[in-house]
Amino acid sequence: MTTESAQYAMIVWRNGGVEIVPPADEGGAITVATGSLQALEKARVVKARHGYEKGVYLCPGVPEADSDEQALEALKEFADQVQEYLTRE
Repeated sequence: MTTESAQYAMIVWRNGGVEIVPPADEGGAITVATGSLQALEKARVVKARHGYEKGVYLCPGVPEADSDEQALEALKEFADQVQEYLTRE
C-alpha cells in the first residue's frame, strides 16, 4: 500500500496540537478527519493555525479555551471546516 492510498487520521489533542497519524495511533486524541496523507496534510496547512515553531499546527480556539466545553466547540468548528475543505478537494 502506498502512502497516497493509505488511510490516516487527523487528530487534535486537548492542548490544541493537530497531528496526522495512522488510525491505530490516535492515543486518546479526538479524530477530526480521515483520508490520504496528502489530502490531510493540505487540509491541515490551510485550516490549522501555524505555531511559532516550524511544523507545529494548532486547532484554532483550543489552546486558549477557558474550559473543556469551549475547547470542544472550537474543535467542532475546526472539524467542520476540515470536512468542508476535504469534500471540495
